[in-house]
Amino acid sequence: MTSLSTTYSQQISISYIVDLFGRLRRSERAAARDLLATEADARTLAHAIVAQVVQTRVQVAVQQRLLRIADATLASWERSLEVTQQRYEGGLVGPLDVKMIKQNLEGAKAQRIAIEQTLALARNALDVLCGQRPGRGEAAPEGLPDMPPLTPVPAGLPAALLDRRPDVQASELRLAAATERVGVSIAQMYPDLSLTGSAGFMSDQMKDVVNTDFSTYSAVMGLAAPIFKGGQLRAAVRAAKAATEEAAQRYAGTVLTALREVEDSLVKHQMLLRQIEQIERRLQLAKESERMADDRYRQGAEPILVLLETQRALRLTENELALAQGQLWLTRIELHLALGGDWGIERKQVEARGKRK
Repeated sequence: MTSLSTTYSQQISISYIVDLFGRLRRSERAAARDLLATEADARTLAHAIVAQVVQTRVQVAVQQRLLRIADATLASWERSLEVTQQRYEGGLVGPLDVKMIKQNLEGAKAQRIAIEQTLALARNALDVLCGQRPGRGEAAPEGLPDMPPLTPVPAGLPAALLDRRPDVQASELRLAAATERVGVSIAQMYPDLSLTGSAGFMSDQMKDVVNTDFSTYSAVMGLAAPIFKGGQLRAAVRAAKAATEEAAQRYAGTVLTALREVEDSLVKHQMLLRQIEQIERRLQLAKESERMADDRYRQGAEPILVLLETQRALRLTENELALAQGQLWLTRIELHLALGGDWGIERKQVEARGKRK
């Protein structure tokens, strides 16, 4: 004979792991540092993209400047051709002078076409970096002189500014995460304590399910010890320590690379300033030489070759100055990237912290 019965119950269960040796706590901290490192990587990429946009804008400005120099060169050659043609018609010079002027004029036209092509490509690249269709972006101001002036680089930049670099921050955070994982691997060698409890009501009558006389409670404490299999857990500890040492070496390498990039940028910046000063002095002399040669050629005191050489030297010096000024801008961008930003307010904050210490 079979008897049937029905039991009604309402219960709630809770399970809790006691973090005796910090395994869960260290795992949480390691995961949090990994997240922050990933965010720092995203900032590194953002900085690189912004820098690329500015660098491309500088390239556009340099090509615009070179194009204006090319236009001035064409106008100069056209004036020289007009003067030489008049002198030829007057019997003062031979046909060779006319042909040499025309040859240089055609060469200047070809050079201008090449500059136009480079400028168009740079503008297309800038449009794409700004998320626009190539050739549809707004026209940028003409030339380097229309760009904001460069402020002087202060002497004695504190090394603490490197802490703002997102790649340095990411490397430091990954070192901290690896250190936490050493503690996790060590904690895994020790037992885990778990607490499980339940509470509720149980009765064979539905009306008694909420009656305190039919309440039930239970609590269980479990201690689970790890099983050592051929030193597997000890090997995990050694692997975690090795990973930490690797992260430490990468962090040290990142800091050294950051220091080298700052020093390289400062050296290039100082050398370019000196180079630009020298080019500007040479440009002034080239302008004076070109004016004198032009006057003397008109008077018949100098041959055409002297005039052509002075004009060629003047245009080359103008181009060299434009390229050097553009390179100075690119070097300043590199310095900002190397320092992780500007050195204004941040530098004052770093110095203030140093004085408080």
